[in-house]
Amino acid sequence: MRGALAAIAGLAVLLGSYRAGKDTAELPAMVWITRTGRAYHREDCRHVVGRGVRVTLAEAQGTYRPCRACRPPAPAPAAGEE
Repeated sequence: MRGALAAIAGLAVLLGSYRAGKDTAELPAMVWITRTGRAYHREDCRHVVGRGVRVTLAEAQGTYRPCRACRPPAPAPAAGEE
């Protein structure tokens, strides 16, 4: 149920951006986490399907690491940090 609500919320953000004339590329990257896990995941990762919570990549960065199984998007390096 929580996953369905998160999906609906994500669609609402996309629709709002579309109506406002914004490019969807400007939207923050979204990833999935679990209450007890230590990694963030793609939506279809076997570790979160049916039980994950959707958050922005920026929110997940400080506390979580990228999942080794699904390889979600990595945060962009800070300026001068390459």
